Amino acid sequence: MPEDVLMLILSRLPVKSLLRFKSVCKNWYSLIQSPCFISLHNNRSPKKESLLVKRLIKPHPTFSLSLVSNETPIHDLDVPFVSPRFHDLHLSGSSNGVVCLTDPSTKIIMLYNPAMREFRLLPQPYFGIDNICNGLGFAFDPKTNDYKVLIVVRLYKTNDRRVQIYDTSTDSWREIVAIVPKDIQFCSRPYRLTWLDGVFYWVASDPNSSYYTIIAFHMFDELFEQVFLPEVFRIASVCSLSVLRGSLALVTSELGSLTAESCLDIWVRDGNGVKDPWNKKYSIGPKLRLHDLLGFRQNGELLLSWGGDFQMVSYNLSTQNIKEYDLRSINFEVLSYTENLVSVKRCVY
Repeated sequence: MPEDVLMLILSRLPVKSLLRFKSVCKNWYSLIQSPCFISLHNNRSPKKESLLVKRLIKPHPTFSLSLVSNETPIHDLDVPFVSPRFHDLHLSGSSNGVVCLTDPSTKIIMLYNPAMREFRLLPQPYFGIDNICNGLGFAFDPKTNDYKVLIVVRLYKTNDRRVQIYDTSTDSWREIVAIVPKDIQFCSRPYRLTWLDGVFYWVASDPNSSYYTIIAFHMFDELFEQVFLPEVFRIASVCSLSVLRGSLALVTSELGSLTAESCLDIWVRDGNGVKDPWNKKYSIGPKLRLHDLLGFRQNGELLLSWGGDFQMVSYNLSTQNIKEYDLRSINFEVLSYTENLVSVKRCVY
């Protein structure tokens, strides 16, 4: 069979099958792990979204990672991260099947591919362990064809903020010259920034005013800027930044805390400019027994933690139907995930 025909056939198969087929012969082994084939498989294989869910399990202060999809039962991953060395890993981003995990207590950062059963421990950033992480994000940068980790740190002694970027191609950190306002208070979950079209976003507050702001970091030119927000976003509200059907979305709560009476408003920005307008697309409640906002699925469904037993559910914004998952936790973290052949080689288990 001609190799180009073989590549077209294999590129439509799931990762699990391809990993088995690497044992057929040396030619297939070399083909399946080649960068050209991995890129072709990423572009041609069916993109079936799963949810990677981290749960805290009582009564022990440990956690589990699970894959959730519509086609298969919930699958708990057998990972080596649950150990005294890794106290509480956070899900810090997912791109092309590669997941970034961080542990704030030990300053450990790793890349993990569940489908390939591979992970990579990143070298420690230059900043000392006593300094405070104000923001950490992970994404694939198509302009450089590289996976990158961004970290913003507030220095303990001087209160200055410093910025570093990790490039997988060089397996090293580099400090960049970027001006981060000292008076901005970072409000988003510091270990997961929102990534959209080459830009990291996170919610912050300005102590000189009573309104939220959004900080944007453009990966291409490595510059920060502040994004315009309407005056309706008061400092007392709860804000959660995410991506809804390819647009930057901000979810706000009127009461400043998530309760049975909370009303959720979903605002979507039209365009990617600093002063592009925000429009309120949806208003939900007061009827959901909310505990936490977890983000959006690729189909636009809102993911929530709710109820007295802290159950994960999805809410259809159009039909208002609620789907319950057989998952419960005192704390959830959720990422959209699609399997991929991308290797993060460093440790294989």
